[in-house]
Amino acid sequence: MFKFFQWCAGLLLVASTLAVGNPEASATSLSQQWPASCQATQTSLNLCAAKYLAQENALIQQALVAEKMAHFNARAVASVQRNWQIYATSECTVVASPFKGGSIYPLEYGLCAIKLAQQRVVQIRTDVASLRGH
Repeated sequence: MFKFFQWCAGLLLVASTLAVGNPEASATSLSQQWPASCQATQTSLNLCAAKYLAQENALIQQALVAEKMAHFNARAVASVQRNWQIYATSECTVVASPFKGGSIYPLEYGLCAIKLAQQRVVQIRTDVASLRGH
């Protein structure tokens, strides 16, 4: 079961989002903002992390479309995004590594990935706004 959640978190990070919190929020406070149904069990926390990560990744994809429409170089945008995904996967693997083998690992990985994804959305939107002169 653990491998499944680890795989889901990694897949959702790479795959294609409603913000769940402030990009500067700590990982712990992030999960405390979730509905009570997410906090019933470790499994429900892990599943909610995957759900919210998918939402954040969808926001990244929307922001990337806006970035391309703002006439950024499409190849460069794709390259930067691939590099960011590699970074985010590596960063969250390190952050969650103290919990490897435990039931909380997918949650720790997911919370890290959500926070980084939120920061990525802000960065892309800032890039687009700066090009548009806002």
